[in-house]
Amino acid sequence: MCDSIEIAAARPDEWSAAFTLALQQVPDAERPTRVANALTLLGAGEIEPAGIFVARTPDALAGVQVCIPLRGSSGLFWLPQVDPSWHDTDLAEQLVQAALAWLRMRGAKLAQALVHPGELANAAALTRCGFQDITRLQYLRHTLDLV
Repeated sequence: MCDSIEIAAARPDEWSAAFTLALQQVPDAERPTRVANALTLLGAGEIEPAGIFVARTPDALAGVQVCIPLRGSSGLFWLPQVDPSWHDTDLAEQLVQAALAWLRMRGAKLAQALVHPGELANAAALTRCGFQDITRLQYLRHTLDLV
């Protein structure tokens, strides 16, 4: 890894950029709304600022891992995201490991991630850090339109 990378909790002035990078897989038209929603959750205390880990270079954010502590000594992991120029490195794993260490220090015993089947390839860093694929979820939805 490059010596000029620092992994740490995101600073308030980095939150918007961190969520934008964390949601880079979301379609462009939808991403601003999702970032705004994440910032709203952050402001409401639903996302803890200390759980937003970034890989910081002198010029930009190279990666992000969002970890949300949950009741019951557990935590929810978003998929780690790295800037495309860092895909051939272990940066995603380093972000996951930093978040896991932080969650352990808070007394957590379980970490989980909900991964859409179409995103399984993006979950490789979680798998390499010890996450195990344990089940498949079946999602049902209704548009609530009158038939």
